[in-house]
Amino acid sequence: MLKTSVWAWVVLLAAIGGKDSVPTVDANGGSGMQTDMMPTAMSTMCMPVDGGWSVTIAWFRFGFGRWGVTGCFFRRVCNNPTPQCGGAPCWGRPTWFLFLIIRCPNVVVIIFIYGDPHLKTIDGKDYTFNGLGEYTLVNAVDGEFLVQGRTRKAIGSDGLETDATVLSAVAAKTSTSSFVQVNQEEGEFRLYVDDTFTPEFNDLAADQFLVFVDVMISKGTNGSVVAEFTSGARLEIFEKSGVPSAMVHLPEDYMGQTKGLMGVWNGDVNDDFTRPDGTILSPNATDEEIYAWGQLWEVTEAESIFYYGDQTYADFHNQDPSYRPIFETTFDDPDFEQEALGVCGDDRECLFDASVTGNVTIGKATMEAKEQSIRISEELVNSPPIIEGPISLEITVGEVETFSFSATDLKGDPVTIVAETLPPGATFVSAGNTATVTWNVVDYAGPAMSFTATNSRGQTTLYIPQVNLCKCQNTGVCDFGTLADGEDEDGDLRVVACHCSPYHTGQFCEDFDECAAGTDDCGQNAVCVNDFGGYHCECKPGYYPNPDGKSCRECPYGYRAHKDNCYRFWGGKNAKTYSGARQVCQKNGGDIYMWKSAAAVARLKRKLISDGAPSVWIGLSDEDLEGTWIWANGMVLGGSDFTDWSPDPPRNTDKKDCAVARKVHRYRWKAVPCSYRRAFICRSPRAP
Repeated sequence: MLKTSVWAWVVLLAAIGGKDSVPTVDANGGSGMQTDMMPTAMSTMCMPVDGGWSVTIAWFRFGFGRWGVTGCFFRRVCNNPTPQCGGAPCWGRPTWFLFLIIRCPNVVVIIFIYGDPHLKTIDGKDYTFNGLGEYTLVNAVDGEFLVQGRTRKAIGSDGLETDATVLSAVAAKTSTSSFVQVNQEEGEFRLYVDDTFTPEFNDLAADQFLVFVDVMISKGTNGSVVAEFTSGARLEIFEKSGVPSAMVHLPEDYMGQTKGLMGVWNGDVNDDFTRPDGTILSPNATDEEIYAWGQLWEVTEAESIFYYGDQTYADFHNQDPSYRPIFETTFDDPDFEQEALGVCGDDRECLFDASVTGNVTIGKATMEAKEQSIRISEELVNSPPIIEGPISLEITVGEVETFSFSATDLKGDPVTIVAETLPPGATFVSAGNTATVTWNVVDYAGPAMSFTATNSRGQTTLYIPQVNLCKCQNTGVCDFGTLADGEDEDGDLRVVACHCSPYHTGQFCEDFDECAAGTDDCGQNAVCVNDFGGYHCECKPGYYPNPDGKSCRECPYGYRAHKDNCYRFWGGKNAKTYSGARQVCQKNGGDIYMWKSAAAVARLKRKLISDGAPSVWIGLSDEDLEGTWIWANGMVLGGSDFTDWSPDPPRNTDKKDCAVARKVHRYRWKAVPCSYRRAFICRSPRAP
């Protein structure tokens, strides 16, 4: 079983000037990269998306060398998340496990820093800290994961600095990863990785990413910067009405091992104001005391993970020795106070930020961030049903397969499980929060089976187990670890490869190899060649097939062997034009016989005279060049070569371009038109 982990949410919202935008809680799809890491645990987190729920990106480490992201993978078990998850492609799904529990936490901690800034610790303690400098927000497992934040003075409506501070940059790293830093400069985010400005980020589409050491960086659908760490931690920075926000996800492995401005994550607010030396400030401390406590978390130059460029650590620390934050809400201008009240109502944080900055817009952004935090907190309490069941099924055609799964609601509400799609031969039975599928498996091509679990509040979880289908025949063995050729690795229905028993071939072992089994009836000098559904016999090199198609002979059928060659005389109804005669001979691997040798011609004449053939092509013509007689093998008839022309030799001025041996001339040669149909002799090489 693959372990799942609860995520802690750490959301940092701070006010800063810039362009207006409306952030959404982003649940991007996933992508992947290659690694040689072995399988480890996986982390998931449920999060609200437009009134529904989805699961955020988390890392799998695949045993077979691929490093995947669960963003798109977990769409299989989340509540209609496709529109919210960005439509990103999925680069693979882990196949080294067969069972998975999808577990959304019933308690998800959310921490906000918004405005001047107002914070909520991981355990839920609200407080205000408006320090000026660089601070440790989260230090998990003694530096295993660090998040540091930088603040600067806010700009008032008059364009001058105020005594309020705002978040201006965030840096993060794990003990093995690249350093990631995001600054808001000139109204836009600038990404730095390992002390290097990374402008490539600005050109990323919402479903693209940049890969660095143990961290992947992508752009959210709202233009946010998303950093995914292999440890399971995740950092996202976005804007809301010009307010930069940072949201940090922590895997539950970090629970009980955090410190910094976000407090100690252990479910107890009484120790959230723990100092670096381990002593604890009372949770009922005044704002002045909390400010003094927060200053203890200002990072030293040695502790800082920020990149300073052409600036230094000193430029961001002790910037104004006379600086003292404002702890009370006061308005010197009654008209401005009324304007702020009109926007903020009785919202304490909104009024405070408006008063110290002189800017109602910043106060409004603070109030909106606070309202968003409340909304997310309320939505997180209401999760869709949790499905526990196999994520991957090994199914074999011809067998009866059974599997079960269950669905529960964190609030204990009733759950209804419905089969949305079932394959042929499958039956579905649901009893309470448990369902069972019995499948008499037949070969099919889809669609994939799917199920929904819906609670009484109408929240639905979709469950699509991945089917690995075995179609092996004839005692072939299923290889569920290997896909058949052409199968989609990320498909919901995937056909697997087969290992065939002896003498069986084909993708699914559907063909019997008679040749390998020795059950063929190919004869002497023939070789068996396997075909799908049968076989055929082919002659060994140099041999010729018999009419039965199963045995072979040393000469073509109808030919006679003489020394190293095979011969056949074609006459009577089989007479051909000169070109037709050559084609017949060439089909049997030879050519027309050439009357070039005096001794051979003498023997041939005696044979022909006894058989009575009237006229025979001799393999000689001047069709290509009038007057130049050329043998069928391309050799030119020379002046010193053997000739046997009749008393009527070629005139080389007419259309008589092919030579025959005529019986009336005792088989001496005579030129005639090549279109005449005459007897001929074929010669082919004899098999060795």
